Formats: sequence, structure tokens, C-alpha cells
Amino acid sequence: MCDQVPQSTPNVLSYSLASLNDWRSIFEGIAEGLPLTPCRAIPLTGTWSLGLSQSSALLAKTDGTIGFVSSFRGLPKAVPDPPDECGRPLSLSDDGGIVLGVLHF
Repeated sequence: MCDQVPQSTPNVLSYSLASLNDWRSIFEGIAEGLPLTPCRAIPLTGTWSLGLSQSSALLAKTDGTIGFVSSFRGLPKAVPDPPDECGRPLSLSDDGGIVLGVLHF
């Protein structure tokens, strides 16, 4: 997988998490032509849902862990099927209702 050219997939919501110092290094690499891909050790990357218009925040919790909270518009039924590797979302509505997602690290 890591020898392929990275490309984004429409409507797939993903995340990339790293410290500020790591982001500086990542941006320097991008400036030198190194793409940001899940094949790098840093940042932590993943895909977690299908939707549109994502708005997210990181929360520092009192126990030292991090919470990731995001709201987004669910995919309306009129959106074409995503690629086979993604599958259809569990819930679709006529107008793509608002979804709240939470991850805990």
C-alpha cells in the first residue's frame, strides 16, 4: 500500500494527530515534496466516518488523555456510493442530518 501515490477519497473523514514540533517537521517535509500519508510513523492518521462539512476540536482531559470531538453533515441519499473499500454509511437521510462523533485517545 505504501508504494502507491496517495490520493484523497471524496466524503471520507480522516484525522492526522501530532505534536506541534512534529508538525513543523512534517511541514518541512511537505515543502521538500514528501507527501503526508498514513505510511509515516508520525502523525497518527486514520479514517473514521463518511460525511461532509466536518468541524472538529481536540480536548485535553484531566486524566492526561485526549478527546477528539467532531460534528459533520451525514451523507444525503443523493451522494454517489463511495468506493468499494469504504462501504456505505450506516445512516443516510434525505437531507444529510448533523452527526456528532467522539474519539478517545
